[in-house]
Amino acid sequence: MDYTAIGQRMKEKRTALACTQERFAEKIGITPGSYRRIEAGTKGASVETLVKIAKHLNATVDYLLFGTSPYEIMPGKSTKAQNYAIMESFSPLEDKIVSDLLQLMLQYWEELPISLFPHTQETKK
Repeated sequence: MDYTAIGQRMKEKRTALACTQERFAEKIGITPGSYRRIEAGTKGASVETLVKIAKHLNATVDYLLFGTSPYEIMPGKSTKAQNYAIMESFSPLEDKIVSDLLQLMLQYWEELPISLFPHTQETKK
């Protein structure tokens, strides 16, 4: 296991969120010193801590561990299958947000003067 690479991926995600190491450590419930060592690659994280880190970084555990995303680990799979794989890791809140967004998109598409999905509805007049 390349702890340095894991820490680098964590750092990239954390800094993209404009969050300090101290604030991030507080969010996931560990000491700032422990978090610094994990991010530096000198200490491993428990599974529980790694899951918390991934969740708060809006990342997957496989991304943190291996630098891969569901798209990379499922070559040749359909977009639908890849979307299901991504959605399996959603929290209930993320599930609700995505569901609400999809409903809004469908409402918008139904109001368009043409059909975007001819197999699901007739051409609009």
